Amino acid sequence: MTKKLKDVTGSAKKEVNLGGRPPVVLTDEQVAKIETLASVLRIEQIADYFGISHVTFYEIMKRDPRVSLNYKRGKAAAVEGVASNLVAKCHSGDV
Repeated sequence: MTKKLKDVTGSAKKEVNLGGRPPVVLTDEQVAKIETLASVLRIEQIADYFGISHVTFYEIMKRDPRVSLNYKRGKAAAVEGVASNLVAKCHSGDV
């Protein structure tokens, strides 16, 4: 990881290597898969699916709004499915 630093006068200095691991970046296909996975899995399980820690997955969600959006869409779809089935059962007198 490198970061451009500025000196006190505001002029740019050369990039400084801050060390550490490079950030994990999900492919477009992996980002799309999150919506499907989120409808049935918890964050910890999704992270396991991709071979990363749940902390790393949270960091990816912070960095990449597509990941966060797909996760929320997947969870919302699951809730909508359960709610629809419950309403249908109520209407048929099954509940």
